[in-house]
Amino acid sequence: MNSGEGFQKLLHREAKVFLCTLKRAGVEGEVVKNSFRDYSVKVRLFQGNKIWGEFPIYYSPRRSSFTPYFGELLEKGAIPTLEKAWRDRYSTGSEWVAYVDGSYCAGKVGFGALILWKNTVRKKMYGLVPSGWSASRQVGGELYAVCRVLDWCEHYGVKKITICYDYKGIEEWATGRWRTNIPLTRRYALFVQRSTVKVCWKKVRGHSGDKWNELADCLARRGALGKERKETLTDPQTRYS
Repeated sequence: MNSGEGFQKLLHREAKVFLCTLKRAGVEGEVVKNSFRDYSVKVRLFQGNKIWGEFPIYYSPRRSSFTPYFGELLEKGAIPTLEKAWRDRYSTGSEWVAYVDGSYCAGKVGFGALILWKNTVRKKMYGLVPSGWSASRQVGGELYAVCRVLDWCEHYGVKKITICYDYKGIEEWATGRWRTNIPLTRRYALFVQRSTVKVCWKKVRGHSGDKWNELADCLARRGALGKERKETLTDPQTRYS
């Protein structure tokens, strides 16, 4: 990320994750409007009718890290609780793992994804990718699969997940190490950056005997062949246009 707008999105995502953690502890909060300044944003906290005050979250581009400063809060006694919540903000869902893949068959592009909890499959997804995601063939399918996984995680409250992929760009575009030179990769990177889900990326070798990666590949090919399964009513709505 090398633009002010990009840093703002990263800070907004981090603030949202922290506020979700605090909400489970009974503390409400909000990002203060128009408070983005260079590499910081302010958050306001309150509990019932009691205002706890505001504090900034700073972002360090060099270290790719975020740091809150609670010293400006009016409610000093709450600082230890806030510090613990900040450390634990990504602890929920740390044992979730997803495998994603894309496939190009018969002129069509499909996506496949499976989500596991403690090595047990909890969700399978596959189908044809929407228009705008098929330009890069199977790569577009794999990018779309990541977005579906993150959408599902947000809907079901999964805060952290390891995403396993076999094409290097899946991680490089999401983290800003590769430039997003076309609309497809820009759309993908923006989606990941706006997500509240913490992603741990893991590259795996394609067609190397990893059963979960092979299954994701099979799902993607099934999607490309038009064998799309109807999702249940509890599945999240997608937001990719």
